[in-house]
Amino acid sequence: IGRLSSNWSEDFFSIAEMAQQNRSRRGVFDDEFNHIREYRTGDSQRAIHWRSSARQGELMVQEYHQNRNYDLVIGLDLWLPGNAMQTQRERVEWAVSFVGTLCREHLKSSRDTKLTLVSQAASLEVLEVGIGSQGLEYLLDFLATLDPGKQSALGEFAKIVSESASVRSRTVLVTTREEDSSTNRFSFSSLMGSRGKEIPGACKTIEADPEILGRWLVLETD
Repeated sequence: IGRLSSNWSEDFFSIAEMAQQNRSRRGVFDDEFNHIREYRTGDSQRAIHWRSSARQGELMVQEYHQNRNYDLVIGLDLWLPGNAMQTQRERVEWAVSFVGTLCREHLKSSRDTKLTLVSQAASLEVLEVGIGSQGLEYLLDFLATLDPGKQSALGEFAKIVSESASVRSRTVLVTTREEDSSTNRFSFSSLMGSRGKEIPGACKTIEADPEILGRWLVLETD
């Protein structure tokens, strides 16, 4: 796994705020300023604090943290066809790394919240994890042993994700399927849409293309 770049909080928090803008003037998931730190690879240029950078003589970024804790629901659609190409196998690896990183970051930074992982791989599994290192270790071990699946049906997956989410939770859906064709009836969005299940709260769907995930995931190197 790796770490999340500052692009993730900017992209996801803004979506959460827009989804909740009718609830209050600034949204349920309003963020508050936290601190200024050194620039790291993967940080968004929009996060650079130029006054501090000029004062320190090096790039500094302003980092935010959420002032309200939230439950996180992650739906992982780990699909892989029978005669998979290398690029499709890479999607599986990136999806697992991204979800593992997202779980670790959430469990480290949130208090008194719940993380629900719904995975559709070789089988359908649901894990609910509380805050703590033991829960994280169990979850990471689970992700490491996941085998991708070939099935296209997402009915029960969509149902469980929808029932796990609430208006005060955030949901991230990660799929290894290709979403570039709106006419592809086996795409993730088509399969989820056909289930007729609306997911409450803020929700973001992400295709596990390395070029897409590379915006948010910075892989750790030795």
